[in-house]
Amino acid sequence: MKYFLPLLLILLFSTSKCSNTNNLAIKSLHCEYLENPLGIDIETPRLSWKTQTNNDNIQQKAWQVLVSSDKAKLENNEGDLWDTDTVFSNQSTQIKYAGKALHSGQKAYWKVRIWDQNDNVSQWSKIATWEMALLNQSDWKAKWIGDKDFIKPELGQANPALYLRKSFEIKDIPENARVYISGLGYYELYINGKKVGDHVLSPNQTNYDKKQAEFFENTSMANGDSR
Repeated sequence: MKYFLPLLLILLFSTSKCSNTNNLAIKSLHCEYLENPLGIDIETPRLSWKTQTNNDNIQQKAWQVLVSSDKAKLENNEGDLWDTDTVFSNQSTQIKYAGKALHSGQKAYWKVRIWDQNDNVSQWSKIATWEMALLNQSDWKAKWIGDKDFIKPELGQANPALYLRKSFEIKDIPENARVYISGLGYYELYINGKKVGDHVLSPNQTNYDKKQAEFFENTSMANGDSR
């Protein structure tokens, strides 16, 4: 019996170690305080996450972030845009992206893992994403929708508010469809006769001293899906 006792102790220790590791998980991955956002116009967006564990005494000791241009690469633990390696820090918010430069409309896939003070390492988090906005003035190809005969208030009695409408068709079924909207006033967007979103008269009250744009992912609707 004495010959089996050391082996039994080793197995018990190993099982306990694995149990601690399995209780350490990462959740709530955010980029610029948003979950899987579109239209990020900051070249070095900030990343954050939360640790989930059954032990209140667990503290983050280190972390590693992988960012990839392709989901399949990230699933193979390849961070072709940014691989931080192991960073010894308890910080889990406002981690500034410091990888390769990102271009307009680019989608980035990312995940994170952490180590606790006992050197237990978590599993990789689920994959999260963010998508860059149109970063350059030259990226905006659309023309403003307006009325060339608009009457200025100082030229006469003010008319009721103008309603402008623009319709267009696309010939090919898009692989990915994005809508970028900016305007001086409120708008509603329809695709294939279906309203996009549940908002009424977006955007909210706006300071027109600054340009404001809103972004929508509409691949399914552009392909004829009304959901």
